[in-house]
Amino acid sequence: MAYTHVPTPEKLIHLDDRGLLAITGPDAREFLQGMVTCNIEHLTPSHSLFGAHLTAQGRMKDTFFMYQLADKVVLDCASDRLMPLAKSLHTFQMRFDIEFEDLSDDFDVYATLEAHELTAGVTTATENKGIAVVDPRYVELGSRFIMPKGSVTDLHDKLEYHNHRIKLAIPDGHDFIREKTIAGEYCLEFMNGVDYKKGCYIGQEMTARTHFRTAPKKRVVGIQYDVIPPEVGAEIKIGNLKVGNVFSCAEGHGIAIVRIGKAFEVGAELKAEDIALTVQKPKWANYDIES
Repeated sequence: MAYTHVPTPEKLIHLDDRGLLAITGPDAREFLQGMVTCNIEHLTPSHSLFGAHLTAQGRMKDTFFMYQLADKVVLDCASDRLMPLAKSLHTFQMRFDIEFEDLSDDFDVYATLEAHELTAGVTTATENKGIAVVDPRYVELGSRFIMPKGSVTDLHDKLEYHNHRIKLAIPDGHDFIREKTIAGEYCLEFMNGVDYKKGCYIGQEMTARTHFRTAPKKRVVGIQYDVIPPEVGAEIKIGNLKVGNVFSCAEGHGIAIVRIGKAFEVGAELKAEDIALTVQKPKWANYDIES
């Protein structure tokens, strides 16, 4: 790599709820280009990506970060979704000369709350054979570090990271209804997670149609509540009308996907399990609340 190594921060947050799946072989990049929403042509050792794997009907199955580590394309996903993701991708392997490898026993995923560079996705080598990645979704999320297992010992609690993420209302790998939520509802495009100019991929038709023809009626929002959080998955209602679901909560803040045309109506009183909620459009999401 032709750039200066960055020093490893004194303390990192260990994201032990993440797994690392490597795809190798001469056809790895061609194969993945047809499987994911992001554009593999933009993946380099110095630039990482964020994207999703969809059903043929354009429904969300999994989200992940994508790194280039030597000859490996590595997907950083929720640890409990690593095997389902590998199984789903393997279904489409057919003629492609590729192999799958679980790197979770060799590397760990860490984070800091401050980015080491100012551009999302910028990737830099670290001083102990790892990489530092400015979060491709949003610079204010900080940086991710992929480090050899056991190379970091001074750690912060991962709740610090997730609290920070939830306050920014940035959804993670479980903040949607699997195989029902579409990419536009998840606001994938506002997190640099979909390329509308790339070629065909699984689920492209629905993703493109809802982007170019009809804006999604549901979107990710931040929610606020007093003291007691609603349960994950709780229905959000205005009176008896269901308008969305809660997905994550922490310290008075949460992430939900709601019908924005209803949730942002003047005077709308939103509740989840009789807990009063207020909604806020995330500052990183450039959608029209009148949809």
